[in-house]
Amino acid sequence: RFLRRRTMSATDPRAALAVTARLPPEIRRQCHATVAKIINNIVNNPSELKYRRIRVTNDKFSSTVWNVPGGCELMMAAGFVIDGDAMQLSEAADEARLTRVLDAVRA
Repeated sequence: RFLRRRTMSATDPRAALAVTARLPPEIRRQCHATVAKIINNIVNNPSELKYRRIRVTNDKFSSTVWNVPGGCELMMAAGFVIDGDAMQLSEAADEARLTRVLDAVRA
């Protein structure tokens, strides 16, 4: 039910940023701010597992990232994978990958 088809690169945030660049400014700002907050929580609290998984049914996440073109692809570029009804940070994701996306959404 929650699985969405992905056509962009799962590791390069540029394609996702190109999509979010076409969004209305407020929607883009909210998407980028939510992604940045999620990544900041992980970087600032690396041992806290609760920040590494977010349900796609979470109202804030759903409205600002999951249902926004390019939003999920930004999360995937940071190292998140779709895991049932959630996005989970892959164990293979590293801080450099998180930082690359964080820098991109802050630019």
